[in-house]
Amino acid sequence: MANNGNRLELAYQEFLTLLSEKLQDQCKTMSMYGLPEPAQIRTELERYRLNHDSVSEIREWTELNSITPNNEHQQEIFDIVDEHVREETSVFIFVDGKGGTGLFFRYLLGIV
Repeated sequence: MANNGNRLELAYQEFLTLLSEKLQDQCKTMSMYGLPEPAQIRTELERYRLNHDSVSEIREWTELNSITPNNEHQQEIFDIVDEHVREETSVFIFVDGKGGTGLFFRYLLGIV
């Protein structure tokens, strides 16, 4: 029965984490409502990984890439971003150019 205290605390912390994330999505904070912050806060990447199926996203990306592959410049930027995502390191990339299809933006969303 001593383990129940740990389980209750874990459940409570998970509840606080989920509530905090929902509030953040609405540009609000726990403190705005007098609520305690969770003991551990998830990063955006952790939240994304919890909510997305990487296998189906890779399948979608592969299909999209086979229909409309990147040009040389797009592939160069894609490879840099992909490397940093896989290594879980930060990178700042400024991409400039004419608006158009939004396809490259879709590629970036697909890997992040």
